[in-house]
Formats: sequence, structure tokens, C-alpha cells
Amino acid sequence: MLESASPRARFIDGNENAYYYTSREQYFRAYHAIRERARGLLPADLRENYNRQVQAGQALYVDQNFALRQPNTEKYLSYKMTPEERPNGSSTIPIGRFTRPTNTCGATASE
Repeated sequence: MLESASPRARFIDGNENAYYYTSREQYFRAYHAIRERARGLLPADLRENYNRQVQAGQALYVDQNFALRQPNTEKYLSYKMTPEERPNGSSTIPIGRFTRPTNTCGATASE
């Protein structure tokens, strides 16, 4: 694809595995794999195109990252956040010891 794509085309690796990352190191390693290691697998004549046209993205599971669902409390980063580190500025509905932001209509996001 890279070989025949227009110079204006962009390829974004969304790194779907990132949905369940729990550390900065995991994001960094994935970025490095996309931007550096993968480039080494290409023929030399495509590396410049890769540098110019391939971008790294990181998938985020926002409900999980901000404890809007109830997963294993030891495994997910959101359970280590203080209330100040969680999203603010929206109305909340209490859910156990955590709160869930509401949308502008007042309905909660579905799980």
C-alpha cells in the first residue's frame, strides 16, 4: 500500500491493543514499534515514504481509563487515580465509591 499510495495519503496505526494498557511504558513501546522498529522491516527505498506518511495513534478506552465501568480494581489505571485526576466539569451520578459523568441530556453513558 505504501509503495503505491499517493504522497498525500496518510496511514495511521491506531494500535488497538492500547485499549487495555495500564502504563506509560506500554504506550511508549507501542509508539516505538510503530515509528522505529517497523521501519527497519521495510525495503530501504520505502523508508522515506514511511517516515512521511505513517503515523502512530493510541486507542483509548475512556470508560475504562476513568473508571466509568467496574473492571478488576487491581488491573486498571483508573482505579489508581485520585478524584482530582479524573475528568471534571460535568454532572455526576454516584455509582458505588466512584461517579459517572452524565452527558448534556442528563443520561449516563451505557456500559
